[in-house]
Amino acid sequence: MEYESLHDSLLETKIEEHDFSSSIPRLSDEAKKLSDKLSDKPMPFRTPNANTDRELIRYINGNNENNTKVKRYKSLAIGITVIGLPWLLSKVHLVKKGQLGYTLDNGIPFILSEGWHLLLSGFHKFQEFIDLNKYLIKIGPVTIVTIQDGYYGFSLNNGLPEILLPGRHVRNSPLWKYHKQYHLTDPLIEFPPITIIRVNTGQVGIGNQNGHILEMKDNSRYEINSGTFKFKTHVTVQQRVKKFHKVRIATQDGVQMCATGLLTYQLTNPVKLIENMSIKELDTNLEMCTEAALVNLFTKYPLKVLGFTQSDEHPPTKVLHDEQTPGVFDDNKEVRNHICDTVANVVGEISKEWGIQIHRFQLQELLFYDKDFMRNYENVTLELTTTEVKARAADIKNKIKIANADAEREVVEIQAQGIKVSAIKRAEGEARGIEICASARKTAGETMMDNKLAEKLALLDIRRQIVASSQVRSLAIMGNESQASLFLNPALDHTADEL
Repeated sequence: MEYESLHDSLLETKIEEHDFSSSIPRLSDEAKKLSDKLSDKPMPFRTPNANTDRELIRYINGNNENNTKVKRYKSLAIGITVIGLPWLLSKVHLVKKGQLGYTLDNGIPFILSEGWHLLLSGFHKFQEFIDLNKYLIKIGPVTIVTIQDGYYGFSLNNGLPEILLPGRHVRNSPLWKYHKQYHLTDPLIEFPPITIIRVNTGQVGIGNQNGHILEMKDNSRYEINSGTFKFKTHVTVQQRVKKFHKVRIATQDGVQMCATGLLTYQLTNPVKLIENMSIKELDTNLEMCTEAALVNLFTKYPLKVLGFTQSDEHPPTKVLHDEQTPGVFDDNKEVRNHICDTVANVVGEISKEWGIQIHRFQLQELLFYDKDFMRNYENVTLELTTTEVKARAADIKNKIKIANADAEREVVEIQAQGIKVSAIKRAEGEARGIEICASARKTAGETMMDNKLAEKLALLDIRRQIVASSQVRSLAIMGNESQASLFLNPALDHTADEL
C-alpha cells in the first residue's frame, strides 16, 4: 500500500469561496459593506469536504480504499491453508451499514468502508468502528465533524481560525482542533480574531475599533475578522419602562411615605450613551435622578392633597391610581399631573445629554412608610370622618330650617306684595274712572254749547231772509230771541247783510 505523504499534505487547507447554503441567510448590503470595512482579512470559510462516505474515505485513504476487501473464496482459501483459521478470523472484520472501520496500517490511519475486510499485513491493525450518526468523531489524528444547517463551526488549523460551513468535514492532522458550532441567531459569536454579531429589529450593536465607537443598526448579521475590533454590547432602541418601587419620600408636613411609579424612556443616540456610561450605569443613573426629583417635589405638598394606600392587612381607604384607572385621587388630578410632568421634565433635561428621551412618568401609588402611623392615621381619619358626617348632617338640618323660614318669608312677602299691587291697581282704576267721567261731562257740555250756538245762527239766518224778502232796511234784535222789533233803518242795512 502506497501513501503519498498524505499526512503532511493535509496540514495545508485551501480557503474556499464563501458558498452559503440555503439555511444561511446572506448579509445585507449595508452589513456586508461595514463588515468588509472593519475586517483586516477575508473570513476563513471552509466548505464541507466529506458529505458522502466515499469522499470521506478517499480523503483519508487516497486511492487505496479497496485493498482490504475480501477476495471471495480465493483469499479465504489462502488464509485457511497457509496461515490458519484462528489467525484469519482475527484479521477479518465486518463493517455494518452506517459505520466505518478505523485501522492503523504501519501507524498511518486507514478507513474501512461498509462490508467484509481482510487485513493481511501484520502491521495493519484494526482499532474501532466509527458511528457515522455522531456529529463529532475524533480518533487519533482524524476528526470528523458534521455542522448542522443554520450553524457555523469553528476550528483551529495550526493555530489559525477556520469557519466550517454546514456539512461534514474531515481532517487528518494532530494540529487541527475543533472548537464548537454556533447558531447564526446567537447575538454574539467571538472566536478571536473573528467576531460575528446578530442585530435584531429594535436593536443596535455597539463596537469599538482603535478607540472609535461604531454603531451597527441594520437588521442583519455582521461578520468581522479583525484583531483590533472589540464588540461592546447590544442596546435596544425601543421604548422601555423602568419601575421605581417604594421610593421613600416626605410630604410638606413631614409624613414619611413610599411612592411607586413607572418611567418610560427610549434610547435615541446609542453612541452618545456608550461614550458616557454603560447600560448598567444608565439604569442606576436614571433611578437616582428620578428618586431625587420625587423627593424634592413631594416636599411641596401636604398630606391632605395626596392619595395613599394602607397596609396589606387592611383594605385601602384611598388609592393613587394611574391615568387609566379612576379613583379617589382623581379629585387631585391637577396635582398628580403636575408631579408626573415635573419628574419627566427634570429627568429628561439631565438624560438628554446621555442620548435618552423621557416620554412620561406615571405615579402609581403612595404608601405610608410607618405602619403604626398608618393605623393611628386610620383611627384619626375614622373619627374625623364620623365627626364630619355628624357636622354635615347638622348643617343639612340647619340649612333645611333656614330654607323653610326663607320660604315662609317669601310667601308673606309675596302676599303683601299682592295686596299692595291690588290696592294700587284699584286706586288707579278709580282715578281713571273719575278722569273718564270728567272728560265725558266736559265733552257733553261742549257739545251742548255748540248746539245752542248753531240754533242761534240758524234763527238769525232765517230772520235775515225775512228781512231781505220784506225790503226791510234795518233789523234790531231786542230782548229775548222770541221778541223782535223791525225798524226801517237804512244805516243798519250793512249790518243785516253781514248777519
